[in-house]
Amino acid sequence: MVNQAIMPREFEIESLRIEQGNIKAILINVASKSKCPLCQQESRRIQSQYLRTVAELPWSGVAVEFSLQVRRFYCDNGKCIRKIFNQRLPELVRAYGRKTFRLEKILKVIAYAEGGESGARTAKEMGIKVSAATLLNQLRKNASIKAAKVRVLGVDDWAKRKGQSYGTILVDMEKRQVIELLEDREAQTFANWLKEHPEIEVISRDRGQSYAQGAKLGAPQAIEIADRFHLLQNMTQAMERVLLSNYKALKTTAKELFLEQNQQLSQTSQENIGQERKPQTKVELLSQARREIRLSRYQEVINLANQSLPLRKISHLTGISRNTVRKYVLVKELPEVAKTKRVSKIEPYVEYLRQRFHQGFTNAVFLLAEIKKLGFTGSVEILRRAIRGWRRGSTEVEKKVALVPSTRKLSFAILDLIKEKDQTKKLEQENFINRLCKVSAEINLAKDLGKEFIEIIRERKEQDLDGWLSKSINSGIEELKNFAQSLIKDLAAVRNALLFEWSNGQVEAQVNRLKALKRQMYGRANLDLLKARVLKTV
Repeated sequence: MVNQAIMPREFEIESLRIEQGNIKAILINVASKSKCPLCQQESRRIQSQYLRTVAELPWSGVAVEFSLQVRRFYCDNGKCIRKIFNQRLPELVRAYGRKTFRLEKILKVIAYAEGGESGARTAKEMGIKVSAATLLNQLRKNASIKAAKVRVLGVDDWAKRKGQSYGTILVDMEKRQVIELLEDREAQTFANWLKEHPEIEVISRDRGQSYAQGAKLGAPQAIEIADRFHLLQNMTQAMERVLLSNYKALKTTAKELFLEQNQQLSQTSQENIGQERKPQTKVELLSQARREIRLSRYQEVINLANQSLPLRKISHLTGISRNTVRKYVLVKELPEVAKTKRVSKIEPYVEYLRQRFHQGFTNAVFLLAEIKKLGFTGSVEILRRAIRGWRRGSTEVEKKVALVPSTRKLSFAILDLIKEKDQTKKLEQENFINRLCKVSAEINLAKDLGKEFIEIIRERKEQDLDGWLSKSINSGIEELKNFAQSLIKDLAAVRNALLFEWSNGQVEAQVNRLKALKRQMYGRANLDLLKARVLKTV
C-alpha cells in the first residue's frame, strides 16, 4: 500500500490505522538537515516541527492520506531574507500542496479525459475525494499551449451555440493534431494568427469567404486548397435548388407513378386523387392543422420576398431559418412534407382480407384467426384499422396520396452520392428519377452536368474543369450558372483541390471530437477549458 521506494529518504513509516473509513499512514521525519528554498544553503539547526496532511492514491478503493511530521529549520545565511524555512519534500509533494505528485497526475488524467462533474463522479468511485472545481483547476494549471510550427494547415469553423456563435479550429494536417482554437470565425482574427506563422505553405479550407479572405491577408505565400467534400456538398445543394425550382415536375411525376400503381381502381377514384378530403382521425386533423400553419408561414415569406427583402432579413423577421426561406422563395407553391412510406404488417394479407370481407366475413376477431394461420403476427387493432374504411364504404385510394420525395434525398440519389441498399427501394428510386428526367428537360440536363462534376472531383480530372464551367454557365439553368460562377471566384483553390492530396477530412474528424468534448462539459465550458482538453493528448 505504502511503497517505501516512493517515500522521501527523510521519512520512516511509524504506523498505519483506519480512521472514519480512511487509511492513515503516520510518517516520522528523521532528517537532520535541509536546504533553504531561497539561498539553497544547508542548515542543521531545527527550529520546530508540525504535522502536514497529504492525500495519496487510494488503496483498493479506500482513501489513503499521509500524516507527515515536517520540520522547520533556521537559515544560517545571514544575507538571506528568510530566517526560518519549512522543510521541502520535492520527491513527494509540492510546496503548500495537499496531494502527492502521484495523485495529482491521476487527477490530471481524469480531468483531461472526463472534465469536471463527470470526472468527480469517476474519482469518487475510485476512492478519491475531489470536487469538479478542483479538477477544472487542474486543467487550467496544466494547460501549456505552445505555438508549434506548422507547414500544412487545415481550418474550419465549429459551433459554440449552433446558429448563434462560432469559433475556428486549426489543425496540423501532417501531425493530425489540433494546434489552436480561435474565439470567432472572422477573417481578421484568422489573418492575425496566420501572420504569426509565416512558415505555413498550404492551407486546406472550406469555400467560406471568411477563411478565403483571411488566408489572402495573413498568408499570401500559402497555397490555398478548397475541400473536396465541401465541393460535392455545394453541388448537391445546387441540385436541390434545381429540384425546388421545378417542384411541379416532381408532383407530376409522383402523381403519374401513383396512378400507374393503382390502375386497377375505378376512374372515379383516380380523378379524386390529390383532392383534399375531410380528415377523420385526430392524427389527420393535427396534420391538417400543421399544414395550415406551414401555409400561412409560406405566404408570409412570399409576401416579404415580393418586397425585394434579402433572405437574411426575411429570416430575421419571420424566425424561419434562412435555408427554409430560400426553399420557399424558389418553389412556386408550398412544398409538402416528404413522408416515409412504411409497410404495415397487414400489407401481405390485404387482398385476402378484402375478398373475405366482401364475402360477408366482417368480424375482425374471426378474420384475425384466419390470417394468423397464414403467418400474421400483429394484433387485432391493426386488423381493425385496416378494415375500418371498408365498413364506411371508402376506397383505399381515398386514403392514399401521391407522395413527393424529399428534394434533399432526391438530389443525393440523382448524383449517385448515396447507394440504396434495399433493391426494391432502389428500383423505385431509379424509376422515379428516369420518369422525372422525361418530364423535365432542365432536371435531366442538371443531372448530367452534376454527375460530370462529381466525376471530375472524385477522379481529380483538373483538365476537364474549365469545360464543365463553360457548359454550366451556358446551360440556361440559373442554379448551376450561379454555382459555376462561385467556383470561378475561387478557381485557384478549386483547381488546387484537384492537383493536391490535401483535404479537410482530418479537420472534420477533429471538429467531431471537439463537439463531443463540448457536450461532455454540458456546453458551458469556457474557451480556455475547452482548448486545454482539445489541445492536450493524454
